Amino acid sequence: MALVKTPKNAWGKSRPPDNPYVVIERDGWTWKILKAYQSRVKEKTNEYARVFCMVSSPMTYGGWDMGDVYLRDIPKTPTLVAALIERERLEDQLAKESYA
Repeated sequence: MALVKTPKNAWGKSRPPDNPYVVIERDGWTWKILKAYQSRVKEKTNEYARVFCMVSSPMTYGGWDMGDVYLRDIPKTPTLVAALIERERLEDQLAKESYA
């Protein structure tokens, strides 16, 4: 029986707010994704997948709030979609390297 490894999470390490994995902006809101808790493969099957974000909105009056956000609640802008595709490609590459 072959052993199946869980894919590495390319966004698993926390980043500082001035160097997020991706920044998404829409309608006065800004999300800076600083960490993901699951690999992209796992996130696709988990409707409650969450990411650690720094968020600014009209209700923060120029400030920021930090905390977990459901990935499904962040708008699927072209910037986010491209970042998730690139992340998945990187995780596939990391998985192939770990098998070598």
